[in-house]
Amino acid sequence: MINKPVVFVVNGREYRSDTGFFHTGVKKTYTVRTKEGYEFSATENHKVMRKGGRYVEVSWLQVGDELELHNHEDVTWEGKGSCEEGWLVGNFVGDGCFSNNKALLCYWGEDRNDVALFAKNLMDSCLSLRSDAHGHESKCHDKTIFSSTDLKSRMETLVSPGKILLPEIETYSAEFYKGFLRGWFDAYGCVLMNEEKGRSVRLSSSTMSHLQMVQRMLIRLGIYSKIYRNRRAEQYRDLPDGKGGLKSYLCKAQHELVVSRDQIVIFRNRIGFSNPRKASLKTQFCF
Repeated sequence: MINKPVVFVVNGREYRSDTGFFHTGVKKTYTVRTKEGYEFSATENHKVMRKGGRYVEVSWLQVGDELELHNHEDVTWEGKGSCEEGWLVGNFVGDGCFSNNKALLCYWGEDRNDVALFAKNLMDSCLSLRSDAHGHESKCHDKTIFSSTDLKSRMETLVSPGKILLPEIETYSAEFYKGFLRGWFDAYGCVLMNEEKGRSVRLSSSTMSHLQMVQRMLIRLGIYSKIYRNRRAEQYRDLPDGKGGLKSYLCKAQHELVVSRDQIVIFRNRIGFSNPRKASLKTQFCF
């Protein structure tokens, strides 16, 4: 991006620069962390807006300062990737895995066949599936699995073998963002509706950097969220052993991203769910 035209989006408005970024030397940087989970690094003279509309340099910030976030509710942008491709990547990250020379998508519960068919239709439209692409149902485990070599090739461009998300994902189009987030929330998100904790959409992960990426992607689409660190401590849990029974496994600490209050409406309008069960729960929210 050095010395190349670039478009900046500041608080929902576009600003164009024909010269783009330029070198300013090597400088000391600060990392700013907020209790909501937002985090960024910047040079000491980089300006941020404190609550109330006043810009200050990063080096002037004090513990307890409140910062203003951009309002990007109506922002969109072009780039690589479609909504359909994004959904497949997000769904794979949520509940898929690499196995030998294929990528597997796994679906559970009563609506598993509906979601598996939805995924298959997306793959037909996005990928040139080979004859080795197939699905099968594991009745004893209440699970439907779809596997594909072509899907593995596509996943490897954005997800490492250890299912670590590559930073290139954040350079993709707004439509890819929407599909990616929907696919992940379809697979691993939950809709919570109770009197104790209120109404919210939640996503858990043991990898904090993944949730921070999701949080950045959401705010670029105009959706505010909050991350709760170590929501569930590291502990042994009884989980399916792949043989029809349960086995005790040591599970890493879980962090949780939460979208709540008026942000749920924006989430519903810009992201939503393809999973029939979660989509039906979503419609029960009263706004």
